[in-house]
Amino acid sequence: MSKVKILIVSPGAQPEIPHMAIALEKKHIDFLLLTTGILGRNLESRFFNAMSKYPKVALLLRKRQKDIGERYIFRKFFFFEILIYISKGHLRSLMIEIRNWVLALYSRKVIRKYKPEILIAQGHCHFLTLKYASQQNVRTILNTSIAHHEWLLNQMQMEATKNPYWSRYLQHHKINRRIHRNLEREMRYADRLICGSSFAATTHIEHGVNSEKITVIPYGYNREVFYFENLHDNTREHVLYIGQLTQRKGLGYLLEGFSQSNLGNDIYLNIVGRDICNMRSEIERFSNVNYFESVDQIGLRKLMSFSKVLVLPTLGEGMCLSGLEAMASGVTILTSDFSGLDDYLISGYSGIVLEDISAQQIASKLNYIYGKSFNNKLMAIRGHQAVRNLTWQNYHENFIKFIEKESKYLS
Repeated sequence: MSKVKILIVSPGAQPEIPHMAIALEKKHIDFLLLTTGILGRNLESRFFNAMSKYPKVALLLRKRQKDIGERYIFRKFFFFEILIYISKGHLRSLMIEIRNWVLALYSRKVIRKYKPEILIAQGHCHFLTLKYASQQNVRTILNTSIAHHEWLLNQMQMEATKNPYWSRYLQHHKINRRIHRNLEREMRYADRLICGSSFAATTHIEHGVNSEKITVIPYGYNREVFYFENLHDNTREHVLYIGQLTQRKGLGYLLEGFSQSNLGNDIYLNIVGRDICNMRSEIERFSNVNYFESVDQIGLRKLMSFSKVLVLPTLGEGMCLSGLEAMASGVTILTSDFSGLDDYLISGYSGIVLEDISAQQIASKLNYIYGKSFNNKLMAIRGHQAVRNLTWQNYHENFIKFIEKESKYLS
C-alpha cells in the first residue's frame, strides 16, 4: 500500500485536508497536496497549526513549491483569492467558480505528470478535476464537508419562506443551475464519497447516492488545545457562537433569542466568525454582544473557558467542528438536529438539542441552562466523555484504514 500515489486537490482548505496530508506523511505514502492560497484567517490558522509538528510541511507550503517532484504544491491565485476574500454575494460566488475552474485545469497537468492512482478532491472544487482523473483510470474520492446540495437548497428555501427578514443573509437558497450541474457531475465522477457525519451521509443517500459509496470519517479535535477543564460555574458565564456570520447557521435566531432571554446584563454573547453575508450590521443592533472576526485556536480555547454554553442553531452542516471542540473542552452545547453531532449528542444528557430552530426556543433553552435546576458540570462531563476519543489522531487512523481499503480496488 505504501507504493500508492495519491493526489489531494482542495480549493482553500477544510480543516480535515491538512490532517489527510499528515496521516499520509506518517505512513510514508507518496502523495501531493494541491491547494490554493489565502485560506481565510480561521482556516489558515487551523491549517498551519495542524502542521506545526511537521515543520518541513509548513515550510514547503509557505515557499509555494511549484515543482511537482515535491510532495506539496501550494498555488497562490492571488487575483482570485483577494477578490474572494473582499467580495460578497454574487461576485464572490463567481470568483470562487473561476478560481476552482483554473485549479481544475492545473490539476489536469499535475495528474498527467504525477500519475496518481488515487485522487481525493474537496467537494465544490470542479467536476473537471474528477472527470479527467476518471478518464486516466485514477480512483476518484470526493470529500464532502456539508450536507447534499439538493437537501440544502430545499432546507434553505423553506427557511426563506418561514422568515423573510433573515432570508437576505441565507446561503444555498437560490438555484444556480451552473453550480448545481457542477455538483451533480462531481457526484457522478466520484467512485467514493467521504462524509464527516452520519447526518451528512443520510442527506446524500436521500438524494440518490448509493449508501455503499459513502464512508463516514468524523472530524477530530486538537487534544493539546481543547482539553477538559472542570471549571467553577462562576468562571463559565457567557454564551458563545463560533461560525460564519450567516443565517444558514441560525445566527439571526440566536441574536433574537439571546435578547429575549432573562440572562441579565452581566452575561454576554461572544460571536466569532467571518462576515460573509454582510450580517455585522445586524449584530450591532443588539446589546451585550461582542464580535471577533478572527481568533486562533488558543483564543478560541480562552473564550470557551469563559463560556457556559456554545449555541449552534444551524440549519444545515456536515459536522460542526467548533461544537466538537467545545464538548471536548467541557462546554455545554445547545444545537439543532442538523449539526452533524447527533452521533455523540443525546439531548438532555450530553448536550441539548433544539426541538425547533426559533428565537423563542433558544431563549427558553438559555433560561433553562442558566436556571438553578440545571446541572451544568454534569452535562459538560457527559459531553466530554461522548467525544473524548474523537481526536485528530483518531481521524488519521480512520483515514489510513479507508485508504488501505480503497487501494485494494486498484488494478
